[in-house]
Amino acid sequence: YTDSYATDPTFTGTMTQTAIDRHIAGPSAKEALVYTSPSHQLVALLAHADYNATNAGGAEASSEENFDVLYYFNRVGHAPYRGLLLHYRYGQRWFNTTSVFGGAPLFKYNRAQLEYDF
Repeated sequence: YTDSYATDPTFTGTMTQTAIDRHIAGPSAKEALVYTSPSHQLVALLAHADYNATNAGGAEASSEENFDVLYYFNRVGHAPYRGLLLHYRYGQRWFNTTSVFGGAPLFKYNRAQLEYDF
């Protein structure tokens, strides 16, 4: 384990933040819904996580919603996939206590990727 971006070994990590990356202690929870089409060409994920950091200054609450969609242009078979993949990600993070701790209350992130597997 090393301390760098996106190295959280727990299962409550999200697209833009994790308790380990933020160096916070306190409870966290995550729920997710995943849909895979019958042809396995479309995969969609919707997730929500809550983080409640406890520190000397008080409780610092934040939450995040993520949406991921993957589309495989060729049908996925049993062999390693060979073809074009479109992956789109969107996440928004809310800090609920910015009046106490400062900072921007909303952070938005999105990314589109094209991948070709040989």
